[in-house]
Amino acid sequence: MRALPERAAARIVFPRLIGYRLEMPDPDLTADFSSPQCRLPVTTDLVPTQVHVSDITGYTETMYPEFLKRMRTQEVAYRLAHRLLEREYRDELGNPRPWLYPKVLGIVKRWIREAVTFGGGTYPGLLLLHDVTERSVEKITHAIVAADERAERLLPVFDADREGSTDWVDFDTTRPAHVTDSARCHVSHVVVDSGWELTVSTVLEDLPGVAAYVKNDHLGFTIPYTYEGRGFRYVPDFLARLADPGDGLVRTLLIEVSGGAKKHHSPGPVSEKADTARHLWVPAVNRHGQWGRWGFVEVGDPASARTPIAQACAELAGSATVLA
Repeated sequence: MRALPERAAARIVFPRLIGYRLEMPDPDLTADFSSPQCRLPVTTDLVPTQVHVSDITGYTETMYPEFLKRMRTQEVAYRLAHRLLEREYRDELGNPRPWLYPKVLGIVKRWIREAVTFGGGTYPGLLLLHDVTERSVEKITHAIVAADERAERLLPVFDADREGSTDWVDFDTTRPAHVTDSARCHVSHVVVDSGWELTVSTVLEDLPGVAAYVKNDHLGFTIPYTYEGRGFRYVPDFLARLADPGDGLVRTLLIEVSGGAKKHHSPGPVSEKADTARHLWVPAVNRHGQWGRWGFVEVGDPASARTPIAQACAELAGSATVLA
């Protein structure tokens, strides 16, 4: 599997991100809790409400986190707001912005009231257990970003190596492989493990609006996302650079295959990763502007991939300006 110099016209360039930041003017802090990604059902499956401790003699004691049980919802909201402000709303030098606290607190109170459900003997204080706190902050942040105008405030946080490309693909494999179209793909082959890879590759080689594509295999392109309070990276399946409609703006489409034919290796539901790509990665990179305009499409059924990919290409081709 090689990037071939004679196919350099099909080269694809991409940014490398480690996260996102929200450049939020002080009066503009709002949230939208309508997305399922913003909701949190608190159950005993998520967090235990009691712990059984045994010593070597066989004595067993049941411990209850009583201090959490006694906490009022107001105090829980105060602490969550402090953590959200500390983690997400610092200035470019990393300094805190305490004047945002009242607005952040109002959003947190709304989130607990509108998007959190407690079942099975659970209670608000459990939101302050570390993993649940980080998951809560993640969901509230998604709610703040969910409003349409938030896209105009997102910026990327770059890796030290800010840019990658198809130039560096160079590896050997014993897996089945499909020889790619020399005019459409910088890399010599696409690995075909399950069949859906060949189906999508064929679509991308046939669509007139696609100038170049690559399977995201040993490319080094990942999207940072959080799941249950922890950071992960996932690997979208394809990148496709669109034909220039005449304005000189480079447009690239990320393609994620989420159908049952595909094995998913990174933690969390596909919806969490797609939501991050659609609502965080793409708006942040588009607003920065250095890498042109990006879009994202999720393909549920690889056998019917042509229609959603063609529609996504048409939408991206019609987007002629980069957010500033």
